[in-house]
Amino acid sequence: MTRISVIVPAFNAAHTLAQTLASASTQSCPPLEIIVVNDGSTDGTERMALEAAMRKPHAAAPVRLISQPNRGVATAMNQGVRAARGDWITILDADDLWSPDSLSSHVACLAENPHLDACLGWMNEFTCPSLAPEVAAHFMPREAQAGWLAGATLVKREAFDRIGLFDPTLKLGGWIDWVDRARGAGLSFGVHEHLVLHRRLHPSSLSMSEVARRGALLQVARLALLRKRQNP
Repeated sequence: MTRISVIVPAFNAAHTLAQTLASASTQSCPPLEIIVVNDGSTDGTERMALEAAMRKPHAAAPVRLISQPNRGVATAMNQGVRAARGDWITILDADDLWSPDSLSSHVACLAENPHLDACLGWMNEFTCPSLAPEVAAHFMPREAQAGWLAGATLVKREAFDRIGLFDPTLKLGGWIDWVDRARGAGLSFGVHEHLVLHRRLHPSSLSMSEVARRGALLQVARLALLRKRQNP
């Protein structure tokens, strides 16, 4: 049996969290647990997650809530990894959605390739339905492609013991940085073509800020270059 912990870092995500948790808790291959890490939200995120945690689980996916002061997504993910009880870990953004058989497709990939340390499927993007047409027109959702994103990837718990956690100094790009470190250390990633992740596009998403995104990627690139110089 594959014991999977789902980590949902959440900051002011009250308008999307319920849908995200529903997509995680109704998987055809139920996870062991869903850990919501509330990163100092000022809206109803904490209350919504607490209500989900207090409900009687209808499947093998109880919700747990961890709250912390606002310290950023990397610290929130680290809190979730530390608390996870599963042998495999996946991290789902609080505004994204999974296909109903996302986890089962990962498990099937791992069954065929038991040497893998992580596997990832495909992702696509959609514009948040709540947006006004003039706002939605600014977004250009990408077509389905290999999803090198946390929400499209299932990682062996032991990989974090070997590589370490996410860099808390990175406001964005923590996942990209971790994957670069993991691949540099020789961890094996497999890709399957099942569509597992639906990424929501909306203005309040931090990663949608072009200036912030470019700055984050530049910082991640500098760290990767430094590692290569130190370990040629």
